[in-house]
Amino acid sequence: MLKAIAGYGFAKFNFFGKRILFFAVMATMMIPGQVTMIPVYLILNQIKLTNTLLGILLPGLVGAFSIFLFRQFMSNIPNSVIESARIEGAGEWYIFWHLVVPMSRPVIAVQGILTFIGGWNSFLWPLIIANNQKYYTLSVGLQLLQGQHTSDYGIQMAGSSF
Repeated sequence: MLKAIAGYGFAKFNFFGKRILFFAVMATMMIPGQVTMIPVYLILNQIKLTNTLLGILLPGLVGAFSIFLFRQFMSNIPNSVIESARIEGAGEWYIFWHLVVPMSRPVIAVQGILTFIGGWNSFLWPLIIANNQKYYTLSVGLQLLQGQHTSDYGIQMAGSSF
């Protein structure tokens, strides 16, 4: 939901440095994920989240694309709805949670699906962060089914169909 709050802030509020801050968020999309893996690993290692499910999930939950997606969607919400709620005495948190979030269900669903697919297909990050096989994703587990000299294609196909 933090991404939705950030997108709402960028779409509906005017504040000093808004364009520069949004440009900085968009500039992070140009940095490949492989570049940030080592610093993120070191941070997660310091806070003892390596080899945990939270350590695998946490970096995938933050991203500039989702903030951009929410901003673009929320910029199409009519300002008249928000202004009428303000005239009626609603606070900003009430407006966000009771007006904007229900109107944003489609983009929340899209973001949830994209985050799930990204996590499901993740190979390199779970391989790096997890030492225990119970935390590996399906793609890492399928790679473990492949032998060094021979392969049992029946087991690999059963895992792939899962």
